[in-house]
Amino acid sequence: MENQNTIESLFRELMTPIIEQAVENVLARNRALFQPPVQGQPDPGMWDIKQASKYIRLTVPTIYGHVQRCTIPNYKKGKRLYFKKEALDKWIGEGRRQTIKEIEDSVEDYLPSRRSRKY
Repeated sequence: MENQNTIESLFRELMTPIIEQAVENVLARNRALFQPPVQGQPDPGMWDIKQASKYIRLTVPTIYGHVQRCTIPNYKKGKRLYFKKEALDKWIGEGRRQTIKEIEDSVEDYLPSRRSRKY
């Protein structure tokens, strides 16, 4: 019994610092997730132009061009632009190009209805 208590105390003595260090490492890597947002900053679901640029892989000037032409969804507060991930995903999805087969099918659907009209 005494031998088992000695092994347990030795195990605790050796493992406690290792476990504490591992927990500290995990917390240090994820500290930003546990901190409240800074006052005056948008919610975590909103990205600034640099974060949006990295996500959609376009340069910042290209994004400014899209904003100016109103072709990309964005939010503006004062002089700052913000973007939502969901809105950017939808915007990218809307840029899908049709295949040749899809174009041919839509033409075939369109032309018979146009030919039946009498002018």
